[in-house]
Amino acid sequence: MKVINKAQKEREEFLFVLLEYASKKEEFNPHFYKEEMLKILNFDESKFNKIQKSLGDEYCSFVDRIDCKDRYKIDTSNCWKLHDKFKDWRLNKSLKTLTITLLVIALITLVVALPSAIDTLDTSSGKIQNQTIMTHEHPIKNQ
Repeated sequence: MKVINKAQKEREEFLFVLLEYASKKEEFNPHFYKEEMLKILNFDESKFNKIQKSLGDEYCSFVDRIDCKDRYKIDTSNCWKLHDKFKDWRLNKSLKTLTITLLVIALITLVVALPSAIDTLDTSSGKIQNQTIMTHEHPIKNQ
């Protein structure tokens, strides 16, 4: 699970940097050179390649090679869609965690409070029974 979370965080970080880069360039689908992005991300080339492939070409794709430099294109609209999916996923995860936490608190409260509630009911029930018994016995004694 920890490996999945790390890979997910790296993908989200990569995506966020792509979107930041696109917004600074003020172009809809801007291009960048791999070397430039490596410096921004502080990644080595193998990590860049791995994450770029895990995201897929629909978000960031190789375009061409100019002067021995790899050039990529950012598909901004697809990146925003994926960004929203990541956001929804985190929100759903938070809601599930909150729900589980509230269920655990409710169960603990129930386990702690139930015995004392039962004792209270037994005690008050016993008083009611004693009063009823005394009421029924009293007329019989008088006769």
